[in-house]
Amino acid sequence: MANAARAAQQSVGNYAAEQEPTSPVTAPTTPGRIVATYRCDDSTGFRAIFDNQRDTATLALAATTVRLAGQRPASGIWYAGEGHELRGKGKVATLTRPGNPPLTCHAAD
Repeated sequence: MANAARAAQQSVGNYAAEQEPTSPVTAPTTPGRIVATYRCDDSTGFRAIFDNQRDTATLALAATTVRLAGQRPASGIWYAGEGHELRGKGKVATLTRPGNPPLTCHAAD
């Protein structure tokens, strides 16, 4: 019986060794900062600086600059802070500002 157990362990060990990748897999890199310019449906615009290392977005709006903290979206982007919120996916985002209705905005090419 001991020989059967040893043979089973050896078989499992060989299987595990065969399943390991032969070369290391590297994760794709994300740029540290990304700058995007948005134009909204009401003709206003703003610039967003996304800092991937700090998980923040700094928005340069017409009258103010605000820094938003990264939230945990199911997909896309979501940043919030100081009564502002920026959510989006792809080139379309929704900007919410205190006392104003949400705006649909599009990133410039």
